Amino acid sequence: KPDGTLKQFMDGEIRYASLKRTYPEEAERLHALLIEQFNQRYEELALLADPTIVCKTEAAAESDEAGE
Repeated sequence: KPDGTLKQFMDGEIRYASLKRTYPEEAERLHALLIEQFNQRYEELALLADPTIVCKTEAAAESDEAGE
């Protein structure tokens, strides 16, 4: 689960700190967008890594075939 280290990383990078100083509103908007996309991508990857999803899908397909 994301733990906030992305913000720590960005605060330590000159290019992001420079953007934050020069265009604080735009930097905040972009940061919020980045966090949203980061969390969405994390959830997608977590679903792909979950082996029980495949088992549930296969079990549902088998029960559908048995019912036909």
